[in-house]
This record gives sequence, C-alpha cells and structure tokens, in this order.
Amino acid sequence: MPDRQSDVQPSKILILADESANWKIAGLRQLDRLAFAINEFAQAAPTVIPSGVSRAYGITLNNEPPRESARADIKIEIFIFWKPTVPTAQRWLPDDPRLTQCPVHIEQQLEGVASMLSTHLILKRGGLADVISILPAAAPEKSWEKLSDAFANTCRNTQPTDIAGTWRYVSVASEIPAAERWFLRGSGKPQDGFIARFVNRPISRTISRLLLRTSLTPCAWTLSIFALPIAGFVLLLRGDYFGFISGAALFQLFSILDGCDGEIARAKYLDSERGARLDTLGDILGNILFALGLGFGLQRFNGFFYAAEGIFCAALIAANELLLLAAEHLSDALPSALTQTLYSRHRTMIHRAGLVSAGEKPIWWLFQLTKRDVAILFFLILAILGWPQWILHIWTVVSAGSSAIAFSAHWRARA
Repeated sequence: MPDRQSDVQPSKILILADESANWKIAGLRQLDRLAFAINEFAQAAPTVIPSGVSRAYGITLNNEPPRESARADIKIEIFIFWKPTVPTAQRWLPDDPRLTQCPVHIEQQLEGVASMLSTHLILKRGGLADVISILPAAAPEKSWEKLSDAFANTCRNTQPTDIAGTWRYVSVASEIPAAERWFLRGSGKPQDGFIARFVNRPISRTISRLLLRTSLTPCAWTLSIFALPIAGFVLLLRGDYFGFISGAALFQLFSILDGCDGEIARAKYLDSERGARLDTLGDILGNILFALGLGFGLQRFNGFFYAAEGIFCAALIAANELLLLAAEHLSDALPSALTQTLYSRHRTMIHRAGLVSAGEKPIWWLFQLTKRDVAILFFLILAILGWPQWILHIWTVVSAGSSAIAFSAHWRARA
C-alpha cells in the first residue's frame, strides 16, 4: 500500500490514465479536467503548499476568475502514467495555454514519489483541496495496476455519500450520466436567491448539460440569449394583457437561461473578466429594457405619466448599477452569512452605507426578497393578475431606495 499524502511533496502529482482519460463529463475530458483542477489549486496556493490541505480556495462561483492573482513561483508538476495496455497512438498529454502553473511530463520523468490521482476521479471546482489530504503517494517503480487498485480502494473508503461532496470516483462509463448530473447540481452560486435555487437552476442545469456537449462558449451564449429581452421589450410595447404577460414571460425565460453561461464557464474552466462584464452588462440592459417597455406600453392606454415613470425607473437602474460597479471590493467587512450570499459590490455598499447596524438578518432578508430572480418571477405573477402598473411602481420605489443607499455609500467613501 502506498504511503499517504503526508509523506510526499505535494509539488508533484502523478495521474493514472486509462480509457477514462477520454471520458467527456460536463464538457471536458477527464484528463484535462484534472490538469485544470491542479492548475487552479496551484494558483490559489499560499507561499508553501502545505501537506493535508482541506480548505476551500479562492475561486468565485459566478462567471468570473479568482480575484487573487496567480503566483508564478508556485508550480505543481504533473506526470501522466498511462495504463500499459492503452495503445501509444491513443495516449496524449494535456496541452492548454491556461495551464500556467503545471508543467506536464510523462511518467518516466518522475523522480522520487508524488501524490496520486486517477482519471476516474471527477472533481468539482475547488474539489482538489478537499481530496488532497487523503491521496496516496506513488513511486515510479510501482506497477500501474497496483497503483490503480490502491487509489480506487482509497476513494471507495472515503468517498462522500451526499450530493454536496466535491469529488466522486467513477468506476465505469455507465456511471457517467449520473456523475454529470451530480457535477452540475453543484454549479450554482451562493449568491443565488430562492427562485434561482429552486426554480431557475434545475431548468438551466438541464439545458447546460446539453450545451456542454457542444463547443459553444459562455460569451456566445450570453450574446445569443439577449434576443429574449429585446423581444420582451417589443411585446411590452403592445400595452395590452397579452403583451404584458408574454413580455414578462420572456424576461423570466431570460432570467433562467442567463444562468447557463456561468454553468458552462465553471464546468469548462472558462471563467474570465470579459465574460463576467458581458454577463453583468446583459443583466443591466435587460432590466432597463423591461422598465422602458413597461412604461411605454402602459402609456398607450393610461397616459404619459407611465412613460415618464418608466424612463425614470430605467435611469435609476442605470445609476444604481454604475455606483455599484465603481465600488471597491471589501470581501471580509461583513458577517459571514452576508459575505457568502452577496456579491462584493453589494457588500461594499452595505459596509460603506453603515447598514450593518440594522442587523444581519434584516439585511439578509432585504436582499433575498429583492434579488433579480425573485423580482422577475414576481413581476410575471403581477402581469398574469392584470396589474402591470404595479410592476413599474414597485420597481421604481425599490430602485430609488437602492440608488439612495448606493449614493450614500459612494459619498461616504469619497468623504
């Protein structure tokens, strides 16, 4: 039996590869996924990578990369040990420019011992930090079969039994569909509201699972679904019952499908600042189109007041978002529950505006009930009930309050 991880240097990892290296789960081949996981672990590592690390590390769970910049001096060498029965022509090494922290070598170049992984292991984002403390160590003189059996036995004895686990051992190809569903169940964000978690995500995950079988990029998906808020805006301009319901329904559909780009990005390690900015811009423009469409639609039969209110509401939305985007990031300035469930720009706003004094729970509920996913579904219900004017009134009041708080936070920061 190989030694445990505590006896080896975690700067070397040996990956046992067989036919499972080519299994495509959630859009990536297993060998590539392990290489990306190791690279991400190296990027988030402290000055010295400690043995037995079990903490979560600095990835963000929305469509953006880690805030902490990668350390160029931290390297984890990867050595690929192919099963001897796999034909040489079918063997390959991970080769992606994003693997900046992980030189890849063949097994024959390994000297000494290394931590051991297998392409039968599927990891969620951040999962390597949880599994590395139980990894057995591998020496190059050991046979592939003995090392593989040792790794499989270790995983079977320690594999998490709940869906919240961050890793899973996939024995045979027939287990891939179940593993993929398990993997995508963890693709949400801690910032998701009630509706996103229990309504939107189950639908978007099903669609993302299909999209991950294609070469579609997150940014391409973000751009393609923006046709929905444009169509919803046009329908709202009708100003009748059908227009308000169908328009609000399209914005609800946009809210659901908007989760797919982040799910694709997190599954394929395609997180990028560009993708995050594009996604945020799409959300903002979608909200503005919704408010303007409502205002001009209601104006057709109810007077110019509604058009003015729609323009005013859209201006408040834009002003609020600009103030939030200008905020600095204060990740640890609030209680943990707020830190985990709010985006950094909202945490900064709460901190600078002095809202923490109101109490953690009231602030938490205030943001939960006004999250975009909750609001859009509530607006659809109001449209079905025949009260579209209340969508605009409520949105204007909430936007005015949010803008006032954001402006207060901005003014305090400048002062």
